This record gives sequence, C-alpha cells and structure tokens, in this order.
Amino acid sequence: SDYIDVSYVEGWKGIIETLTDELKCYSIEITRVEDTYGQLEISFNPLAKSHEVSVWRLLHDAKNLSRSLCVVCGSSISHIRPRLGIKSKCRVCENAGNGGTGTWLDKY
Repeated sequence: SDYIDVSYVEGWKGIIETLTDELKCYSIEITRVEDTYGQLEISFNPLAKSHEVSVWRLLHDAKNLSRSLCVVCGSSISHIRPRLGIKSKCRVCENAGNGGTGTWLDKY
C-alpha cells in the first residue's frame, strides 16, 4: 500500500520518509513503528518471502541511523548512555527540556 499510518518522533522524519520510499517496491505490512531504548524499531510482516532479507536490511540500516539522530530535532548526536537508558537527544534539546527525558522512562 502507498498509505502507511504510523506515528513517530519528529527528529526521525527524514529516516521514515527515506525508508518508506525504499520500501514501496516490496510487498510488506508495517505492524509497528516506535522508539525503543533510543532507537527506531519497526516490525513488519512480509507478504512475499522472496524479499524478506532485503527489507530486514533496510530496516536495520534505519535503526542504526536513528541511534545517531536527536529524536526531537533530527540533528546529529553522540550517544551518552546514562544508567537508566540511552540518550536520544542532542545537547540543545536536552538543555531546553524538549521532548521529555530522552530515556526509556518517557514511555510511561
């Protein structure tokens, strides 16, 4: 389908848009898109097994890229791993208090 109804943090908009363009040629059903421990997690159901590995590789690349981008503004960050989670915001957004704590606690 050309229509995928998912919600995601604004900082990862570029990743999601690029990924959906790359996935248009595959028959898959996106079942979940979420921020898990400071990285993008996407689950899918392949509708044709012949391209399952290709789709998995694209999703894996998107997940890896998400680890280096601020979830609020999308700028590049270097990860600091605090005791309670993984940092997913740049210093500017962190200091401004944008987007919650930036740890797994924001889910609750």
